[in-house]
Amino acid sequence: LRWGSSLAKCRPQVSQKATVSRSRSVPVVAMSQTWRFYSFLAVSCCMASALNSTCASPGTAGPYLLQAHQARSRVAVQHGVSSGLMTMWSDSETTVVGGSCEYANAANGGLQSPAASSPYIAAKAYCAADSALYAAGAACGSCWRVSYDGSSATDPGTAGSMIVQIVDSGSAKTFDCQVVAFETITGARTGVFPITYEPVECDTAVSGASATVLDGDNAWYTKVIFSNLLHAVSAAELNVGSKTFQMSRVSGATWSANTDGSTGSASFSVTLDSGDVVSIPSCFAAWPVATGDSCTASASPSPSTSPSPSPPVSTSSPAPPSQCTATGENCQSSTCCSQAGYQCYEKDQYWASCRDSCVPGINPLDPPEYQTPWSCTILGTSPSPSPSPSPSPAPAPAP
Repeated sequence: LRWGSSLAKCRPQVSQKATVSRSRSVPVVAMSQTWRFYSFLAVSCCMASALNSTCASPGTAGPYLLQAHQARSRVAVQHGVSSGLMTMWSDSETTVVGGSCEYANAANGGLQSPAASSPYIAAKAYCAADSALYAAGAACGSCWRVSYDGSSATDPGTAGSMIVQIVDSGSAKTFDCQVVAFETITGARTGVFPITYEPVECDTAVSGASATVLDGDNAWYTKVIFSNLLHAVSAAELNVGSKTFQMSRVSGATWSANTDGSTGSASFSVTLDSGDVVSIPSCFAAWPVATGDSCTASASPSPSTSPSPSPPVSTSSPAPPSQCTATGENCQSSTCCSQAGYQCYEKDQYWASCRDSCVPGINPLDPPEYQTPWSCTILGTSPSPSPSPSPSPAPAPAP
């Protein structure tokens, strides 16, 4: 990745920032002989034709892998998923500190920052993304189901799948993942693997949505990061007293506002990329607040539009949503889920939870003290309206 301008001309879609920032992805000493061989072929070919964006010779590994990847991408997109490539980022347990999304901002406590409360950070189920997926920070905090099907890669591997969260930018491939996530998905610790990926809703910590001030003690300007949400943030606003200030993305997952010297109680409202709105009311009693201060609220989003009234149900129908269990709570008693599309999955005799899917066994996203196997027995689902009765056919006229 650092072999001069000739290589840069071969791969113009990879920015200088990306190649430098991801140089820590796979140490050369840890790369397999197979990957070094592919790298040598690809770089030698590209440097021989530096004005071309890909290698010209059909007999080398570079264009073969590229063409195969492009073909897989076209097929995958037609079926609602995307395909890409994945590498290993680092085996360091603190590699997320310094990530461009700033969830574990070193100046705000690193892994102890309130913004680093995501269960994916605790489980090391996080990745960096390439520039297209990262989208200038719009993907920060988004979650993706990344899967490897066991097909040919630079290193031996085994098929696997995991939901990961994006916390950094600059990957030369689609995903560059911490070694725990990388090994869970591929069964390997190094190499380049073809993967498929699709967006999913994130799991959240029980503490709820969080707003952490990264630039405080100022009634005229502030910088805030929002975390522990079901989806990435697409818009945000700050309310101070009777005034509302639209916030702008600074970089990564951070947002800023010019607050006009306002003081008073403060609250936040964030719009997720799903269209849902999450409110963090009564966040701070007196604005401005110090750098590092944070507040939390329920992570359950309030709909951006008024919900339609629920139709009446008979006594034999499932419980109405108001009596069903919210995501993240124990649904053993109600056996139904308030969120559409979710099912109540049993973990053991003491706990069940509303989820969109469940894999039997230990969930690495559970807190360490609760990492016991899930049975994934379905106790119930989200309620659905009873169908309207069909009208009785009119009797035929008498002859």
